[in-house]
Formats: sequence, C-alpha cells, structure tokens
Amino acid sequence: MRAQEFIVEYKEQQTQSFDGIDFKITPLDAAQSEHAGFIVTALDPNWGKELGYVVFADLGNDELDPRDLSVDERYQGQGIAKTMYDYVKSLGYTIHRSSDQTPAGKGFWDKHRGEETNIWEAKVPSVKDQIIADVAKHGAGEYFVRFTDMDKLGFSGRQWFGQTPDVDHPKFDVDYIGHGVGRRALWFYPLATYLDQNKTVYASEQPYAWLVKLKPGAWLQTVRRGDTQARPAPQGQERVGILRMSDPPAAIFFKPAFDVIGRYYNYADQHQRHGEVKGRPAPTLFQRIRGD
Repeated sequence: MRAQEFIVEYKEQQTQSFDGIDFKITPLDAAQSEHAGFIVTALDPNWGKELGYVVFADLGNDELDPRDLSVDERYQGQGIAKTMYDYVKSLGYTIHRSSDQTPAGKGFWDKHRGEETNIWEAKVPSVKDQIIADVAKHGAGEYFVRFTDMDKLGFSGRQWFGQTPDVDHPKFDVDYIGHGVGRRALWFYPLATYLDQNKTVYASEQPYAWLVKLKPGAWLQTVRRGDTQARPAPQGQERVGILRMSDPPAAIFFKPAFDVIGRYYNYADQHQRHGEVKGRPAPTLFQRIRGD
C-alpha cells in the first residue's frame, strides 16, 4: 500500500501509541519531495511534544528506505529512534538499510542490527510474553487477565455482561453467563487459565488486554457447581467477588479491588500487511450471542 493510502486508512486516528510513545504519520508533499514516502513523528504521550522523526522513501510493495533521522538532543540515548523503526515495522513494512547512509545513520543501524544485516526486524514481544514479564517484575499474588475492544477498563451498565448474579441469586449457576441480572460486575480470566494453551479463552481476539492483581485484603469466593451461599470473607479480608469454577474459570469482581499492572495492544493480530484487503472482521463470540 502506498503511503497516502495508509494515511487515509488511519485518518480517524491522528496518533497511535506504541511502546509508550505516540506516533503520527504524515505523507511527504509530492511537490516538495523527490520521492514518495512519509514522515513518522514520535510524540510525548503526555504533552504532545515532538521527540524526533524519521523520513522513509516508499519503494513500493510495502518496502521502505530510511532517508533522514533526527531525535531531539534532550531525548537522545533513550531508544526513541529504535522505537520509531520498530513501530513502522509493526505496521507490516520492510525497512531496508539505506544505500547512502550518513555516518550517524550507519552507526545507529550497526548498533541495533549489526553490520551484516540489511533488513530491520522488529523485536516486539508478544502480549503473552509482556504479561509474563510483568508478573515476574511485580512478584507473587493473584493475577487476572481481561480483553476489551477499547482502551478502557471499568464497571459499566452499558457492557453486555455488565451485570452477573452472585452465588446466592436465584438465577445463579456456574455455567450461566448472565446478562442484565444481578450485581454490577467485571469479568476476568485467572492468569493460569490465560497461560494454559489447552484452555479456550473467549474475547481474546479483542485488541486490548489488561493484567490486574488482586489488592491485599481482597478475597474472591471460589464457587463450584451446586454452591448457593455467599460466604463471608476470612477475618481481615473483604469479599469482592467470586471465582467461578466453570470451563474456563472466570473471576467476577463486584468491586474494583484490583490494581492494574499492565495494558497491552495486540499489534501482531490487529495489523495486516498494507497490501491486503481487510474487509469486515468476523463477528466475535459476543456479537454472535447478541445476534449482531
């Protein structure tokens, strides 16, 4: 896909976040440039300040040649240039080593990809690998994972599964999903369930994944088939939801008794190569249930 087509495709989203930095892509002015291409600008996600930019020439067939690179001297040495390259690579482009690199450009490329490498391959860890790394960093505890179609996490009556019966509700059943009945709720998968390759986790096709950790003093009542009583929490703890032993298991919070450890965007699944026609995405499980 040509750079201009890429800009049209993303015209409703002026910036996009990647690895903690916001990015904006601007097509080169054909009247002022000797080649087709675009400029990638890195922006501070909090203040929108420009951190640096890289200019790419479009060689066709989703192949790019870097022509100019600059990072504000106040932000040099923080990996911003590398992240700009990795971001463009994540969009499906192949970045070639320029045939007329400046000494600075050659030094940058050799440092990050080696003297013998002529293609830039992004080293972006998968969502699962990022989650595993964050769990290791934050230590022991009870972790849970949730998927969403938007960059938001919270209790809302507008969510299709925004209400769920508690164990003592007449309509409660371990295998009953619940909709519009019971208490305001937020669903998660236990971390072990998410990491188990033999388990099917629904809604995992959504672009955003969230990792949360149960707050100290919070307690989820484990509920199995046949249970009908809401038990009080152990001394010194507060009952904040249930851990429903369905297949797959589900952690259902009735109170926001968790800390958000990480929010992740699934670039690998959400971005196809730009020459492909995406078409309308297949309906999700929840859309099929609703009959959308």
